[in-house]
Amino acid sequence: MTTQELQEYRKNLQLNPSEEWRRETFLPHEMRKTFILMCDDMRLPSGVGTVAKDWIFKTIHHYNIVNVGGAIKHPDQGKIVDMSHEIQKITGFEKVYMRIYPVSGYGDQDLVRYLLNEEKPDAIVHFTDPRFWQFLYQMEHEIRQHCPILFYAIWDDLPFPHYGIACISKQTHNIVKHVLGEENVKSLWSGFDTVA
Repeated sequence: MTTQELQEYRKNLQLNPSEEWRRETFLPHEMRKTFILMCDDMRLPSGVGTVAKDWIFKTIHHYNIVNVGGAIKHPDQGKIVDMSHEIQKITGFEKVYMRIYPVSGYGDQDLVRYLLNEEKPDAIVHFTDPRFWQFLYQMEHEIRQHCPILFYAIWDDLPFPHYGIACISKQTHNIVKHVLGEENVKSLWSGFDTVA
């Protein structure tokens, strides 16, 4: 699709007035990149699950999203939940791709390998305390042969991190600032979101 065709597509979109803010970034289904969001299940009422749900609903017009949805003992472990139709009904968008792979914990290397082959993601985004992601970093080289890994961090306990992270909260920002120095922490968005 050419730039002119994309502009025409966006101009002719039928959006609810409350969804008008999406017009300039709306992509046709076939142009959307896919990312795997590894965190709490977006259907769960945890803080991370709530952020995941918000993130999914605010980006579903631009991306195809796969949520590796974690829980302590997930009752839907091993199922694949296709949320596309439900999200289409809520948003009114014609084509949406959104699946949840429910897991107890946050997954394992076998699941990641399966998803790399099955979903063919353009990126893997994970967030919650990084101590839960050791299995992911042990296979980092393997994953990066397919796509980048992005870490959206919530770090609200010690030990201090010793690498750059995108901060999800003021507490995370303060911890990262303590380790890297204030001059090395830059704001990406207004509010608490920062990058180090």
